[in-house]
Amino acid sequence: MSVTGKVKFFNDTKGYTNYEAGFQKIYWDEVADFRNGILYEIRQGDIWDAAQFIRSQAHPPFIAQGNGTFLIKARCQPVAGLIVYSENASAIEISGNQLSLNLLAGFDEKATGWTGTFQNGIGIDAGNLRLGGAGNILGVNPLLQSAVTYAATTSGNVLSFGYLPPDVALGMAVADTTTAAVVPVLATVTAININAIDYGSVVGTAADVDYGAVTTSASTDMDYGPVTGVSATVTISAPVAGGGVLSGDTIVFSIPDVLDFGGVITDTPVYYTIPPAHIVNAGSVVQASVNASTQIVGVPVGQNVLADADVLTDPDILGSASTQYVDGWIEIALSQDGATFGAWQKFVPGVFPAMAWNFRLALQSSDANSIAEALAFSFAVQLPSRIDHYQNLSVGSAGTSITFQRDRTAAPAAFNGGPGTADLPYVSVSWPPQAGDSYVISALSLNSLTIQFANGGVPVSRSNVNITVEGY
Repeated sequence: MSVTGKVKFFNDTKGYTNYEAGFQKIYWDEVADFRNGILYEIRQGDIWDAAQFIRSQAHPPFIAQGNGTFLIKARCQPVAGLIVYSENASAIEISGNQLSLNLLAGFDEKATGWTGTFQNGIGIDAGNLRLGGAGNILGVNPLLQSAVTYAATTSGNVLSFGYLPPDVALGMAVADTTTAAVVPVLATVTAININAIDYGSVVGTAADVDYGAVTTSASTDMDYGPVTGVSATVTISAPVAGGGVLSGDTIVFSIPDVLDFGGVITDTPVYYTIPPAHIVNAGSVVQASVNASTQIVGVPVGQNVLADADVLTDPDILGSASTQYVDGWIEIALSQDGATFGAWQKFVPGVFPAMAWNFRLALQSSDANSIAEALAFSFAVQLPSRIDHYQNLSVGSAGTSITFQRDRTAAPAAFNGGPGTADLPYVSVSWPPQAGDSYVISALSLNSLTIQFANGGVPVSRSNVNITVEGY
């Protein structure tokens, strides 16, 4: 069962977009259907099932949140517990989702090595940010356990030990550190059998025995007789290789998946916060166009392509089905003084008036076997052009310094840069000139300038001077 009709873009082949307030918006044709409550679900990614859910909304347009491929399907819930989608997802690829203004600052957290703050339960794996285990691995003592083999194992999966540490458990990774490569990579403990030790015949009855007072301490080892069996065997997931495990080899047992120790945290968002050096600060309160994007996928716990027996017939080698159980979003916090930040709020592209902007990324999973993984996280803050006006000034013969201050504000505020690629602001001067007048702009910086007039090379004073300073 599916919604009658399909979501389609204008001309049926590509999306219709335009820019509004500097941001690119996506439009689509709305479907006509006899059912009520039709929404449009928007995801970002190459394949619908593996794409990241962005939002559902009743009508177009949608502000493109970052670049990439956006997918849209119509959806409705005709009866309780049943959600139906249009048959095919329409796709549009976006690049340049924001008009280029004046880039104040932008950072790619993955490219810079995820140098921010990690909340407990989140970490890095192969360059990507990901959810980790809910357990406290520091509470396991020790993390690694080792034991010496009691007898050689030339073939098969069963190793014999005279003693086995009590912390060895099912699922632990196994390695032979004495004879290299005889225990296959990725081998784990699948069974443990602790055997009783037979010290020989017990003489006497089963009743309690009173030995009386012990008058002397034991001076020699007590021999209970021969040991008739080894104390433990361990079955591993793959047979030993080569010449096998030798008697006396040291076998090391370890937790195979440190990142997922204790099971993936579920139903609770875990955060990565950008480092202080990446907090964007304009130096004064401005109207800033802010955009940010991320890409979230779901990865099954323990996924390992090398362990896949038949990659070619695996219907979901990339684990795309796990993406339906994970979520992720960007949050932003604003500061009006550059130091004190307000509450975190979920981010949507737009104009945010503030002096400073802070960002963090949330990852969440609803399934303990599905890891939320962030493949990307970047953001950019752009400012509109700024033009300051300083009117009807009186400039003395020794010159006058001007500290930059935005129009209609009471506090000085430095520029962040000049127009285009210029590092410093552009200055324009007008005044009622006299024959032979000239002026010199000196000490020009992002904060201030000094202007001095001369006539015939001699310093003079001038009034009714207007100065315009342009930058951002």
